[in-house]
Amino acid sequence: MEFSDPPLCTSGQRLKKEDRMLETIHIDPKTFLRDHCTLPALPEVLGRMQEILDSDQIDIDEAVSLMRSDPALVGQILKMVNSAYYGLPREVEDVKYAVAFLGFNEIHRIMLSFSIADAFATEHTAALQELWFHSFHTALCADHIMKKKSALRHPPDCWSAALLHDVGKLVYLKFFPKHFLVLRDFAMEKRCLFSTAEVEMDLPRSTYLGTLLCDHWRLPLAVRDSCETHSLEMLYETVSDPSRSEIPVVVSIGNLLSTLSTGEIADTVEEQITRAAMDTLHYDENEFADLMTVVKDLETDAARFMNQVT
Repeated sequence: MEFSDPPLCTSGQRLKKEDRMLETIHIDPKTFLRDHCTLPALPEVLGRMQEILDSDQIDIDEAVSLMRSDPALVGQILKMVNSAYYGLPREVEDVKYAVAFLGFNEIHRIMLSFSIADAFATEHTAALQELWFHSFHTALCADHIMKKKSALRHPPDCWSAALLHDVGKLVYLKFFPKHFLVLRDFAMEKRCLFSTAEVEMDLPRSTYLGTLLCDHWRLPLAVRDSCETHSLEMLYETVSDPSRSEIPVVVSIGNLLSTLSTGEIADTVEEQITRAAMDTLHYDENEFADLMTVVKDLETDAARFMNQVT
């Protein structure tokens, strides 16, 4: 399905970046996604698969039957499973054997990645790949941190929350590409965070757009919270809020560590991220250095996986 830029408000303040003029974006939270961003619904199989994963006892036959009900998704799963990324000893021709080799959690990750990638297909492929790389790298970082932090069962929503934490930027890129690219260029030029560029240019926050999409798709609360609170500015507030689960905190740290590892940011911003992460995790300098070594290594895994998805 093809999408065009939604109408932009012609009144109000005009924002200038060098010689480019941007019209102010007008967003009515009640009608924005319905009127202008008619995104395809997430496959029903994803929601059902999450319910199965959340249950105490996983019904293998039910899960496999559920996946087989979506032939297009099955094709994508098998393509990914048989890619060089996994390097399985033989070709897999049935999702039942894919589950046997990789497990339900990994298959769910593949399903979620392909579904979101399909929903946000755009002609701006380079920018999309940058976003997806960061999102997947964040998910790997958050997954590592959660495993280190949690002695109990790994929360099932953690991976989804981390992978989707920046979905608001995908909304920007999909429906307001000129605005997104100007924000990205501003952040790169000033070596600041994307959230800082949004404030400096007086444009809607991508975190807000992310929460609108979460409500639209009825995603779990942990995913919505992670979309809303993953910025550096919100980390300390999120940590001190007893009403929030640990997932948004871990996702926020994963996001910041990915930015620290791969982004070209100013020294002052690097220092702020480092201090925030160390304070939140209660790490000393040596522990943090070891963590950043892992984060750097995970960049390779992120690149290999996303090369298969996008």
